[in-house]
Amino acid sequence: MEVASLPTDRTPQAASGVRLSSDAALDVVRDIYYMKLMAVEVVSQLALDTIASVPKDSRLFSRLLEQIQQEFDHLNGCRSLLADRDAFAVKPVYVRHYARMMRSCGGKRRRTLPLAVAVILCIAVERSAMQQLARTTVADRELSDLLRKLGADEEDHYKLVAQVVAPCAASKASLLERTRVYAVIGRITLITLLRWWPRQVQTYRACGLNVGLFLEDVLQYAAAALRPLGVFFPRRLLLRLARIILHVS
Repeated sequence: MEVASLPTDRTPQAASGVRLSSDAALDVVRDIYYMKLMAVEVVSQLALDTIASVPKDSRLFSRLLEQIQQEFDHLNGCRSLLADRDAFAVKPVYVRHYARMMRSCGGKRRRTLPLAVAVILCIAVERSAMQQLARTTVADRELSDLLRKLGADEEDHYKLVAQVVAPCAASKASLLERTRVYAVIGRITLITLLRWWPRQVQTYRACGLNVGLFLEDVLQYAAAALRPLGVFFPRRLLLRLARIILHVS
């Protein structure tokens, strides 16, 4: 796939005004779809744990249900678009690695805080990527509208999980549960840096993503949510590693 005159990682995407290939955007939607298949399961598990821990909070119950419904709406929006264009593909290997890891975590008794941390990391990635891509002019209006909708909803999801759900989980977490958090962070980091981003970075860049800014935003969003939970997150080290692996200056 060739895209003419792509902006560099130093170019602000919001002001680029470049009309980018809808093929690249379609590849991004396909990636989102397969990742959402895994993420919906994790978000649902976390919501159930949270509801069980605070059963009297009707407002939180409603917000969690809304989040789950929006995740299914995202999944269906991507599925419908891919089906209309006959654009499905084989599920990527990295999605299977994520799913296997999260199902292992979800099967444990003390799982709520590790699940909350995993969801924060996933939302930080989606929020950062979709907010950038939503500001980029895409040749296909339907694709552009879908990316814009995803970005707006993930902003709300980030606030709910980072400000309400995760602190609730952290307040009740055992030492064992906190130890498992670091195992989850480590495994997610390895899959992301070694299997997912190296394979997909060119696709997202072709769709208009400023990769350098994206990396900084993702790790800043994640650190801002994890720090109040008492979770150590080596943001600067991970940023350096990601830049080296993805060849970003």
